[in-house]
Amino acid sequence: MLDELTGWHHAYDTEVGSGLVKEMIEKDVNHPSIVVWDNGNEGGFNFDLDPLFDRYDIQGRPLIHPWAVFRHTDTQHYINYDYGNETYWHGHDIVFPTEFLHGLYDGGHGAGLSDFWELMWHEPLSAGGFLWDFSDEAVVRRDWHDSLDTDRDHGPDGILGPHREKEGSYYAVKEVWSPVKIERREVTAAFDGRFAVENRYFYTNLKECRFSWRLVKTLGVSAAAEPGTAGAVDAPDVAPGAKGTIVLSLPANWRTYDVLGLVATDKFGREIYSWTWPIVRPDVVAARMVDTVGIGTASVGGEDSSYCIVGGWREGLVWETVGFASEGGKWEGEDSFSDGPTLAMGSGVFVALQQRMEGRNAVIEVSYAKQSITEKLRWTMYPSGWLKMEIHYFRRNMTMICWVLISPIRKAVSGGSGGWAMVRTGCGRTGSRG
Repeated sequence: MLDELTGWHHAYDTEVGSGLVKEMIEKDVNHPSIVVWDNGNEGGFNFDLDPLFDRYDIQGRPLIHPWAVFRHTDTQHYINYDYGNETYWHGHDIVFPTEFLHGLYDGGHGAGLSDFWELMWHEPLSAGGFLWDFSDEAVVRRDWHDSLDTDRDHGPDGILGPHREKEGSYYAVKEVWSPVKIERREVTAAFDGRFAVENRYFYTNLKECRFSWRLVKTLGVSAAAEPGTAGAVDAPDVAPGAKGTIVLSLPANWRTYDVLGLVATDKFGREIYSWTWPIVRPDVVAARMVDTVGIGTASVGGEDSSYCIVGGWREGLVWETVGFASEGGKWEGEDSFSDGPTLAMGSGVFVALQQRMEGRNAVIEVSYAKQSITEKLRWTMYPSGWLKMEIHYFRRNMTMICWVLISPIRKAVSGGSGGWAMVRTGCGRTGSRG
């Protein structure tokens, strides 16, 4: 822990600051978790107070100025990755950024953390670093119907949410900072059950931890997942800072499963991290779940301004001339798929809407003018009731294709009202544009 005399861009004057330094150190001097003192933060330094930290601390712990280079410790904030000549990783001072990634929009912590941390871990000058910040800052606004006010993007920058809920970056941070480091690899048919592992504990041998594996089959066309299997792993004897091998004793039929998982817990029974690897590729699982064959034939009909497309359990979806679905057909209740998809940017100038049959599949295709960001929007209804949406659009002078297969959720599966589930997506480049 760093114990800090507050001050952010503006420092306490010497008279007030002197008394605060004395009170702070007298109160906290015997706390074993405090390893460094901070004189201010981000420019809130009063250099006249520096000697007082040395005078009052009987242990003589280091003193830093967060966001500055002071006493051979470089704590600068938000410096670019692998920054500079004769400074930071390429300088001669201890590198200890008291803020080096910012979690705005919950993107700053997980995004880029692995690169930064691996650089820090292997650089002898590195003493670590700090993320800003632990949890989102938000206040309850009584005048906003008790909603949370984060001051737009200034407050939601935490690893946890304002109620300490786990946000997306929580799991990225947990994996990157895991003291058990598993090699990055793919599980293929040639996998022999062995993972290279690195022990990043300072004092704990990995033989004091516990490991277990599990094999899982994902959902197929049926409503329920097939049961999996699990087993324990002999903890490897890997000393702190050393590397070794974890060996999984998997059953002979392990290739018939979809996902392999590995769980590590520490000597107190707390989960360190849970890793998963696909055994089969996502397109194989998606093909197993998506029925593009079905029974019978889909149909499409209409004229001029609107068309109706029918397939499987879906009674009908109506398209207007712009190419958006304006009404959802009835299936155990009303499902709405109206006014979408909607362009988030650019414009789509409608030219024509056509309907046709491709074998047993019904197709509605919309084309747009050249000045549009969208080139083509195509809907394919399969006899099974699965609906495929395909969009061709322009991005940075490239023509892109994105598609998604969509299906209503059966009540028997969800246990509640019907809805729409997006189950398979893909994107591919099809050609360049001048």
